[in-house]
Amino acid sequence: QTGVSGAAGCNATSISFGQTVNNSLSNTDCLANSRFYDSYNFSAAAGQKISIAMNSTTLDAFLELYNSNGQILLTNDDDYPGAISN
Repeated sequence: QTGVSGAAGCNATSISFGQTVNNSLSNTDCLANSRFYDSYNFSAAAGQKISIAMNSTTLDAFLELYNSNGQILLTNDDDYPGAISN
């Protein structure tokens, strides 16, 4: 199982392959290092190829992908608002 997740204690929303999520950040979202974030999880087989795209016109989107043990598999910072982090 692989997923997009965050700090311990923050509940992740389960998503499916092909699912589109339209969401926005608020002060009730997960919080770590003084930054709000949303957390999602999904199941995938080891070696399975996936594609994740995240964008925002108002903030710098930052993506972290964790495995089921909480180890970071990759990070992507689009570097500026309006760019796509994938």
